Amino acid sequence: MKYGRPLLIVTASLLIGFALALTPAKGGEVATNENQTLSQLLDENRTLGDQVSQLQEKLDEYEKTSAASDTVAAELAEELAAARMEAGLVPLTGPGIRIELDARYVSDAEGSRQAVRALSDGELLRIINELNASGAEAIAINGERIVATSEIRTAGSYININRRATNVPYTIEAVGNPETLSASLMLLGGIKDTFEPFYELKITQVDGLEIPAYSGTLAFYYAQPVATP
Repeated sequence: MKYGRPLLIVTASLLIGFALALTPAKGGEVATNENQTLSQLLDENRTLGDQVSQLQEKLDEYEKTSAASDTVAAELAEELAAARMEAGLVPLTGPGIRIELDARYVSDAEGSRQAVRALSDGELLRIINELNASGAEAIAINGERIVATSEIRTAGSYININRRATNVPYTIEAVGNPETLSASLMLLGGIKDTFEPFYELKITQVDGLEIPAYSGTLAFYYAQPVATP
């Protein structure tokens, strides 16, 4: 495929050259050769002309096929890029919101600083679900990209995110419509209302967030595509 077009062009050029070389001169002079006649020269000339025409048709067909292949390749590249974005395999940038979440602390009788309540994995998941429901296109928690296979679950005194132990404070960033995302968290009885008695919560609209790519691996060991009948 790589050398097809250059070979066709060279072959066509050679045949055209032979055809011109074998064409009788205007004065009717033909190289004398006892085994070659004018009739044979004309026949060979016509044969070469036919071959040139055939090669030209192949060249035209190749150019059409090549153009079609380029179009298909471009479409496939666009689909692959979209799939990689959706899978979280490339870093993304865009407008959105930044949520800064920390424990709210009080001092006991001895002056020790204690958290009012420990943040749970369910509460983190509630924020992520609300952002997804509001049209977030990419989300990261403390620099960990959230994808379809991400786990957010309590493990002892930590919360594992993408198999990495994390703890407060949390910075949650989400790319999407900043006004829609922030409004969804500030609904009466929503995230802001229910979280603020126990946690410090700050929501900021940002013009240019940068969401990192997922740093883990995506592999399927048991799942297989369903065979098409």
